Amino acid sequence: MKLFLFITLITSYLFSVIDARRLIIIRHGEKVSEDYKTLSNEGTARANCLYQIFNDQTIYGEPGSIYANHKGTRSHRPYDTVKPLADLYNLEVQQFHKYDPEVRDFVKDTLNQDKSEIILISSAKEWIPLLLDAIGGYKLDTTDKEHFNEEGELHGFNNIIVIENDDTKGNGILRIDEQHIENCMNDYLENLEEDVVQVPIDD
Repeated sequence: MKLFLFITLITSYLFSVIDARRLIIIRHGEKVSEDYKTLSNEGTARANCLYQIFNDQTIYGEPGSIYANHKGTRSHRPYDTVKPLADLYNLEVQQFHKYDPEVRDFVKDTLNQDKSEIILISSAKEWIPLLLDAIGGYKLDTTDKEHFNEEGELHGFNNIIVIENDDTKGNGILRIDEQHIENCMNDYLENLEEDVVQVPIDD
C-alpha cells in the first residue's frame, strides 16, 4: 500500500512538472512618442539584443512560442520588439487583441492550448495587468517602487515578468526581473548607420 501511494505521488509530481510552463511577459521597447507607432533607435536596439537573455544558456531559456499585441493603427511596438528574436528562432510572432474580453478569449482558446514549455509575450504596459489576470488571476505588487511609478504602472522598458510553473489555473510563481542588456544596446547604437524610420499613427 505504501509503495502504491509513493508511486502515485511521484507520478502526480512528474505530470505536474511536465504540464507546467514558464510564461515571460515583457513591455515593448522604447518609443520616440505616442505620435509614432514604431520603435525608436533605442527600442530597436533592445529588440535586437533580446537574444542575449532569451536563449538556452540562460535561466529564461529559448522560447518555443512568441506572442505580441496585435499590430494596430496606433502601435506596432510590441510586435516589432520580438520580431528579431522570432526570426532568429524561426518562429512566427502570433498576434492577439489586448482588450477585454478578446484577451480572455486569446488566453483560453490559444495560449492555454499552446504546448510550448517556454512562452514569451510582448505587450504595451497598460494591458499587462489585464493579461496577467486573464492568465490566472495574477496580480503585480504596484507598491514596489523599484518597478512601478506613482500611478502604479511599470516604469522603464527593462522589466521581465516571469511566471514559473504556471498551470493555467493561477498556481504559478510570479516575479519581476531585469533584462540588463545595456552593453549590447550601446554596441548596436554605436554601429547604427541611420535612424530608424518613424511611422506616424493612423488618424
